[in-house]
Amino acid sequence: MKRVCGIVSIILVLTLLSACGSKEASTDASKKPVPTATPKPSLEPTPKPTTTPAPTPKSTPNPVEQAKREIESKTREFIKKYEETSIKEISVNEHMGTEKPDDYIVLAHLSFDRMNTAGTAKGMLDMYGSDLAANLAKAENVTEVTVFWEVPYLKKGNNIAKANYQSKGDKMYLEDSWYDPGVFN
Repeated sequence: MKRVCGIVSIILVLTLLSACGSKEASTDASKKPVPTATPKPSLEPTPKPTTTPAPTPKSTPNPVEQAKREIESKTREFIKKYEETSIKEISVNEHMGTEKPDDYIVLAHLSFDRMNTAGTAKGMLDMYGSDLAANLAKAENVTEVTVFWEVPYLKKGNNIAKANYQSKGDKMYLEDSWYDPGVFN
């Protein structure tokens, strides 16, 4: 009998211990256990995890674009020396009319801002245009230069002169020119 009492005591102790550790234990046997709360679904969108973008490999400069930038920079440097001359626009384009793929054309839109007579202005436009072409002839791969001129003192808002220079060897030669006949007689 001692043995049976000992086994019953052990079972009773184990039952009490397991009941003490349970969250649903109640002192009142008539009450139903309260279920634990389950989380309610959120109405807000789930935040997306942030990712660090992979570093982009350094791009190698496009040789054509790099050459164009260098030619434009040199062109601007030469024009800075011309008194009372402002740059309207400079374009450097690939020359598609030659067999070499790395030949370029410079299109310079300039304004001569000094108040001079038509004859004096024409002489200055010729001098500055020829000087620009001669300097660009030294630049590698410049095969053509066209200079468009505005002279606001003589005629506002329009080009009144154009000179086109072609390279032959290491020099530039005047190929064609035009002067507004309403300004230059």
